[in-house]
Amino acid sequence: MKVALLFVGFGNVARRFVDLLGEVRPALDGLDIQPLVVGITTRRHGGYYDGAGLDTFRAARQLAESGAIGPASWPSALECIARLRSQRAEARILIETTTLDIRSGEPAISHCRAAFGAGAHVITANKGPAAFAARTLMAEAARAGVSTAGTRNNRAYADVELGDVAPELVELAYDPQTAGGLLVTLPAEKAVALEAEFARAGLFFARIGAVEAGAGVALV
Repeated sequence: MKVALLFVGFGNVARRFVDLLGEVRPALDGLDIQPLVVGITTRRHGGYYDGAGLDTFRAARQLAESGAIGPASWPSALECIARLRSQRAEARILIETTTLDIRSGEPAISHCRAAFGAGAHVITANKGPAAFAARTLMAEAARAGVSTAGTRNNRAYADVELGDVAPELVELAYDPQTAGGLLVTLPAEKAVALEAEFARAGLFFARIGAVEAGAGVALV
């Protein structure tokens, strides 16, 4: 299965991701997964797009030596993301690692939306999209038919009738990142009230311990 990858942002995180692709190549070959980096675009270092595939190690070396990957007049990230729609591959993925504006969650939110519009999945190192636009992005992803294998597996395993619940919340409930239990720490005097709320809603609740003042670090 060919998987087309587009990097938006190519700093330390993205370059380490490229290294990991090389390290796990034998395992990917065993699963018949063929990752193909088709584009790299940055805000300050230019970019490059080639549907036949790029030499990412050369790009990283070029960035380190000259501070540039491609022409400074390179098309915008949104234009590059739009190209993914026409990319021939069984799966198309945006790797989004841009610098985040903590007041708006941008430009990561716009990049995610553009990727969904191009029928592409998104891997992002940014928390902005979830913090500022989780419900909206989940709805857009659902409409575009973009989901995770874990979400589909969870649906198949525990497909229940949820009634009149917004589709994006259903998707969020089945997503493997949010479908498990949640660990909560709160003042002891509030635990009884929270336990009662869970009981009234028919939800599972368990106390697993207490946080106490310590004295240093003990290795056991």
